[in-house]
Amino acid sequence: MEHFLFRLFMQSLLLSSVLLCASATNITRDRNVVGDSLVSKRDLIRLTRQIEAIYQFGDSLSDTGNYIREVNGEESTYSRLPYGQSYHPTGRASDGLIMVDYIAMFFHLPLLNPYLAKGSDFRHGANFAVIGATANGKYNSLGRQLDWFKYHLRTTYHNSIAIKRKLQKSLVLMGEIGGNDFNGPFNQGKSIKEVAKLVPGVVQTIKNAIEEVIKLGATNIVVPGNFPIGCVPLYLAKFATNDTSKYDKLWCLKDYNNFAKFYNIKLIRAIKQLQQKHPDVAIVYGDYYSALIWVIANAQQLGIEQDDTKKACCGYGYNPYNFGTTGCGSPGSPICQDPSKRISWDGIHLTQQGYKGVGDQLLEQFVPFDAIYQFGDSLSDTGNYVLEPNSNTVYNRLPYGQTTQPTGRASDGLIMVDYIASYFNLPQLNPYLATGSDFTHGANFAIIGATANGGLNVNSLAKELDWFKTHLNSTYSNPAGKTIEEVYKLVPGVIKTIHDAVEEVISLGATNIVVPGNFPIGCVPLYLVKFETNDTSKYDELHCLIDYNNFAKSYNQQLLQAINQLQNEHPDVAIVYGDYYSALTSVISNARQLGFEEGGTEKACCGTGNNPYNFGDKSCGSPGALVCPNPSKRVSWDGVHMTQEGNKNVGQQLIKQFVSALQKHIRRRRSRQ
Repeated sequence: MEHFLFRLFMQSLLLSSVLLCASATNITRDRNVVGDSLVSKRDLIRLTRQIEAIYQFGDSLSDTGNYIREVNGEESTYSRLPYGQSYHPTGRASDGLIMVDYIAMFFHLPLLNPYLAKGSDFRHGANFAVIGATANGKYNSLGRQLDWFKYHLRTTYHNSIAIKRKLQKSLVLMGEIGGNDFNGPFNQGKSIKEVAKLVPGVVQTIKNAIEEVIKLGATNIVVPGNFPIGCVPLYLAKFATNDTSKYDKLWCLKDYNNFAKFYNIKLIRAIKQLQQKHPDVAIVYGDYYSALIWVIANAQQLGIEQDDTKKACCGYGYNPYNFGTTGCGSPGSPICQDPSKRISWDGIHLTQQGYKGVGDQLLEQFVPFDAIYQFGDSLSDTGNYVLEPNSNTVYNRLPYGQTTQPTGRASDGLIMVDYIASYFNLPQLNPYLATGSDFTHGANFAIIGATANGGLNVNSLAKELDWFKTHLNSTYSNPAGKTIEEVYKLVPGVIKTIHDAVEEVISLGATNIVVPGNFPIGCVPLYLVKFETNDTSKYDELHCLIDYNNFAKSYNQQLLQAINQLQNEHPDVAIVYGDYYSALTSVISNARQLGFEEGGTEKACCGTGNNPYNFGDKSCGSPGALVCPNPSKRVSWDGVHMTQEGNKNVGQQLIKQFVSALQKHIRRRRSRQ
């Protein structure tokens, strides 16, 4: 029992030493699109799922129904079929959904209602974009949309503090806007040189608008650039030429694409000036140009017919682009058989499939991580232990996994790393030993019973790191029967091992690392049973053992010191302390509010014990061991590990902590450069 107890003690301690390494998204872009002026990754919005609302400004690329609610738009073709045929007619300039819809879905938000749809639900933001809008102009200009925005905020939230609080958790999409400022003059026969003179004014208007929303409290702003207009059927048909030197390898008009690049570079420069002026605000360039170029170049991967990437689906034209003779929605205008096989819908706007492709590319610019690598022990193992040779354990069968299915997780269902992956819109991590599994989005190296100190022949952090390095093609001794004073002496060695492990993953390229501390082990049924005493002074207000919680605090303080040291040594790497102690304490303190039953914070669900903690006589999974009727009403699953509901709530607390901390690190990086 002593040997078993200490193994579980170290297990609990060194979940606590889990290294949760998140791999930053690596986006390959065509550097020729905007040269070296692209905003670097440190400037990207990383904290995707913190967004609670979206506010959209722009034109026909973003309007979800404002134009058709205006007097001159009620009878427009945008209000009826074939527009909306893949969804339903809503006023969107497409056969279905558009980019902002996919962005909203990514953030798990409802589709944005147009501002002019009075009486709609605007709790999750609003869309102010209008078809035909310009940055500078008298009608449906960006200035008018800003007036709507300010009026909406004033009439919805009672004071400026409430407005700022809302905007701090919102994403502002400033466009695309400005395209129509150029489309009109080009259509009127103005030369590229003449239209280029309009660029500084358009950029200044957008810059002023960004300043206004920042003043109101916005802290997350995306400013999209212009599309490669030389690839749009409208331009290809109007400015067609027999001079093949005027076309690039994608058969787009070079001169008009160069104009779009020129505008985008000017816009990026303005964004960089704003970033320097407002270092605490994330102002991000949305690279529409590269996104659409990628979709065109990789059309077949998206199920789009390569030969029809620049051919309109709806309407008719006596040219290879099917544009210019009969407009989409006009009487007798034909529609292609399958809009999902085309990028362009009507020669100006994209199909739903086109918008989805561009939207996916755009989102890649803001996604914080595309992979997670988990190190740890039984609190994090998603199946490695049960996949080891000669493994004969209770973890691979019911009642373990009864809320989902048995997977090797030491819980009735999901565990913390599952919720963290879900938060970042990633699939659940496969265990490393599940040979042949999909490791595209990371891998789980954690294994039940692992310790920080130990060699490659035992389940240790060193062994996990060795797996990690092998995976990239590219470690716990078990003394029993120790006193708390003796165990204190082990802490420096454990800290040193973790320190070295962090150094090692940094050397492999990790830039975002979460190093969690220890739980309040004095609140765990295992400890409450083993070290139970009649001395009430040994318990705190939550009826947790003070001495063992103090041990966890001491360990955490030393770990935090090591993390601070590493942070000083690696200022460009975000190394964040995961406060497991506070997270579990918060869940225990607020148990009733979270739906746990009275006594559900210290009483194991699975197993049997002749004590208040239901632990110690028959372990979970043993013959005759009982399982509580509803695991979601308990925090502890088997007296050592948490239930799915416990893991979920602690995981949510952790996410709030380290997402905020990572945001601060990213802003510091940006301010230093």
